[in-house]
Amino acid sequence: VAQLGVVSKGNSDLLHTVRFNIIHLGDPTTSVITIADQSKTTTLIPGLNEIDFTVKAVKEPLEFTAKVKTAGQAVSNHKITLTPVKEWTINLVQHSHTDIGYTRSQTEILAEHLRFIDYALDYCDQTDHYPEDSKFRWTCEAAWTVREYLNARPQSQIDRLLQRIKEGRIEVTGMFFNFSEIVDETALAIQTQTLKLFKEKGIDVTTAMQNDVNGIGWCMIDLYHNTGVKYLTMGQHGHRAQIPFDKPTSFWWESPSGNRLLAYRSEHYMHGNSLSLTAGNIDVFRANLSNYLKDLEAKSYPFNQTAFQFSGYVTDNSPPSIAACDIVKEWNEKYEWPKLKISLASEFMVYLDKNEAEHLPVQKVAWPDWWTDGFGSAMNETKASRTIHAEM
Repeated sequence: VAQLGVVSKGNSDLLHTVRFNIIHLGDPTTSVITIADQSKTTTLIPGLNEIDFTVKAVKEPLEFTAKVKTAGQAVSNHKITLTPVKEWTINLVQHSHTDIGYTRSQTEILAEHLRFIDYALDYCDQTDHYPEDSKFRWTCEAAWTVREYLNARPQSQIDRLLQRIKEGRIEVTGMFFNFSEIVDETALAIQTQTLKLFKEKGIDVTTAMQNDVNGIGWCMIDLYHNTGVKYLTMGQHGHRAQIPFDKPTSFWWESPSGNRLLAYRSEHYMHGNSLSLTAGNIDVFRANLSNYLKDLEAKSYPFNQTAFQFSGYVTDNSPPSIAACDIVKEWNEKYEWPKLKISLASEFMVYLDKNEAEHLPVQKVAWPDWWTDGFGSAMNETKASRTIHAEM
């Protein structure tokens, strides 16, 4: 017997959900389950049976005794303590992880990502009538795709993009690509020139986004100084490596010169997909999200808001999808807490800046990637790359 980490909207009361997980071995049989003043008769089938009760929400811990009477068996008693559910707000950030050459050849990837922005504009149109928190939003992970979109698409499409950016439905971020440590400081400086182009188009960029690569050049703090970029969000990837933290972390990242970026080191860049956000089944997502939030609370995660990323489909270079919009719409109609929001990458950063900035630790250290072991196994290629950078 377990309490799910949601608060439902009743006709007049807020409600907790209590779930009974009963494994039945044998032929189908009848069982009567009682908790508080409620009783349900259900038919147990072979395997796992999940039976949910809703109970009036509590403001302080309250113990109940549940009873289960299955045909041919003695009554079993189960104690459960209901506790108040934390009033979470979850920011869900949709993007496409730009990984050139991973799922398609280099010649095909750009055309796909330009098409993804076309889709994103159409999905904004399709969800304009949705409640605000469930409207489609899209974060452009790599500035490269937006620069090329501005160069390649007709003015009518560019105008649509600029309007949606102005409305806060699409966000442009400040990293040209997800750069590994093989790139040199000069190249990192050159890639910030795209920010000037964006500013000329009326596009304000406040957030840098680095995914999959689990670190970023320390020089970026100073390179972003006076550009308008003040936030850095990173979706980690623990492939072939141990993740050196047990929960999302926020901090001020400071350079040797004293400049700072407000940084957020998040879960995997498709964490929402791992929770089944885009699978279309709200009950599966509810169970997964409840377990995840319970785990964050057990690890003393300090805020009542968090953010994690997802893609339209479970792949790098994924097209967008409105599946999560439909889940969020249904969720917020049914549940009071947690509240779900389809968000841009900067929204959680703004929350931190406004509410937690004074309490966040300062990290005046380099942020090296922890699993770029290819530099050691491909030393000749690494040498050639760095030599070319030096001679350019």
